[in-house]
Amino acid sequence: MIATHYLLFPVLFIILGLIAPHLKTINGIIGYRTYRAMKNQRNWDYAQKYSGRCFINVGLATLPFIAIDYFNLIESKLLTSIFFVGITLTFAFIIYKTEQGLKRLESQ
Repeated sequence: MIATHYLLFPVLFIILGLIAPHLKTINGIIGYRTYRAMKNQRNWDYAQKYSGRCFINVGLATLPFIAIDYFNLIESKLLTSIFFVGITLTFAFIIYKTEQGLKRLESQ
């Protein structure tokens, strides 16, 4: 049986990735919100586009977890651990790469 959270995360990531580039005004509620991203409009636009693409890619990359769970290829507890560690590392990677891009953008 497919665990709901395996389906929920990819769908959520893809939706966030599609919404982010359309966030045109700097706000403290939704979007990629770090000090550097909210510094000015140019940084905000870059951060939303870049992180949006990353979230779509992550959403697509997590889809195989659904097949792994469906075919019971890995024990459920181990799969859950791998999945959530992977999600945590992915968030860290998205923040790191987006901040690197913003830093390059500011130095231009």
